[in-house]
Amino acid sequence: MPRFPGNLATLAGLCVVVAVGACGGSDAPVADAPRAATRVVSATAPPAGSPVVRDGKLAGRLVITPSAAKPGDRLQVAVQNVGTITISYGLEQRVQRRVDGRWRNAAKQIYGTSQPGFRLIAYSVEPGKRSRPRADRITLPDGHDRGTYRIRKRVNAGPTDLDTNATLKATFLVR
Repeated sequence: MPRFPGNLATLAGLCVVVAVGACGGSDAPVADAPRAATRVVSATAPPAGSPVVRDGKLAGRLVITPSAAKPGDRLQVAVQNVGTITISYGLEQRVQRRVDGRWRNAAKQIYGTSQPGFRLIAYSVEPGKRSRPRADRITLPDGHDRGTYRIRKRVNAGPTDLDTNATLKATFLVR
């Protein structure tokens, strides 16, 4: 029988963190659930000079590199924590395109489906730090439409406080 490093309690704790971090992937209200206070934290890439809206201890910005790309390029998405508590987040994010003055779902153009699946992985970034992009990347498909796009990512105040959350946003251009 194979031996695993660490103990079973550590493994169980990690499973709880992953499960908790994966919650809240839908914008639809859940019946009988406590109402969460959602604040929008905005950023426009590049990060220099981007405004950050703070809500108590939770504050962050989404950083997209590069801020202007062409079809075939890979965008890297990072979370920058400028607050005083740990931010938790997953790989789920929404991609939208600005059309006629409104933001429209662009998931089908980017991912090939309007309801893409995401791995249920929980990440965190400590105060004053910026996440590494890891698997949080987007490759723009060949023949992709030019225009202004944005990514929206929901984050929480640590893995156990799902009531304190925010939606980080950042824009990028497709040339």
